[in-house]
Amino acid sequence: MAGNDEKTADDIRQLRVLVEEQASHIAGLQERISSPNAGRSARRAGWRRGLVLLAVAGALVIAASGSAVAGSTRAGLGGTATVGAGGVLTGCYETKTTVKFLANPVRILDTRDGTGAGFAGTRPAGATTAVQTSGVIPGAVAIIGNVTVTNGQSGYLTIYPGGTRPLASSINFQPGWNIANHIQSGLASDGTFQIYNVVSADILFDATAGVYPVSKGLRLIDPATESCASDETQTTWNQTGAAGPAGPAGTAGAAGPAGTAGATGAAGATGAQGPPGLSGYHMVSVAFTATHGIYTSKSAGCNAGEKILGGGAFTSDTTSLDLRESYPNLPFTIFRPPPLPPIFVPAGWNVTIGNFSSTDLSATVYATCANAS
Repeated sequence: MAGNDEKTADDIRQLRVLVEEQASHIAGLQERISSPNAGRSARRAGWRRGLVLLAVAGALVIAASGSAVAGSTRAGLGGTATVGAGGVLTGCYETKTTVKFLANPVRILDTRDGTGAGFAGTRPAGATTAVQTSGVIPGAVAIIGNVTVTNGQSGYLTIYPGGTRPLASSINFQPGWNIANHIQSGLASDGTFQIYNVVSADILFDATAGVYPVSKGLRLIDPATESCASDETQTTWNQTGAAGPAGPAGTAGAAGPAGTAGATGAAGATGAQGPPGLSGYHMVSVAFTATHGIYTSKSAGCNAGEKILGGGAFTSDTTSLDLRESYPNLPFTIFRPPPLPPIFVPAGWNVTIGNFSSTDLSATVYATCANAS
């Protein structure tokens, strides 16, 4: 790992030198495109704003802002360059790779216990297993490691990045062999590679290093007369484009805390007088004996002038007693021939109970009474 850090530091030192050289070329360019008049200083300041050189972790980037001077003047920044309308620059850069070894090998696949495979078990003949590497070598474009085969028949494995499987073997084996082989394979964009087994077998893979892209060696060109080399990539920089469409609205935030309670309102007007109610609620109970073999009737009466509100009966034996009737009676008067005085019967509650047992049983009739005023 120390060797990789030293290489990265050396790359940054070299890029700093390149930035200083290209900054000097830009100064010469702005002298050539500036006319000897009062606006010369303003144009020079415009070029300083127009081109920004950035060296970031071994990669060189040149960005052109909207203040770059448009025209057809050429600048010798590692080659000829044309600044087109709108401050467009065209350049070529190399993309190389670097290998970063892990501190220790990491097993990312073991079909025997299911590591990296989703389930444990020998892979059947003709199976293809996708192996994920992003948890071990994130951002890598290729993997270096060792593949091991055990519990297999006579056959081979094919290891490849994805897409169409090549007609080639990465390791061959015979029955009873426990065999390993050094492997280098490219990775798909999601960080996976594929292992195809032509016969059933258990497969192990230990990652030892990742291969990472490194872009550097930028040079500007005139696209009308020049092109990038076969091992270079062409790119352009332009003014800031139009603003993109607004993104979707974010999710609603959590509800805020409840506010303080408001002041108590004024008292409303007094409502209308309600109708007279009842008072003096009380219950009248009368115990009696329900004679066996017959129906017995009994009443619980209210006081004179009271109203009956409800009533009922209670018995200790619900299996042998039959509550035949339970009803209120209104107050009434029994008139008798003179000189006998009339008899006033107050309001009350009447029940009739049948006793079907072999003995007399106790019962109680209830009446709920209240004053009428």
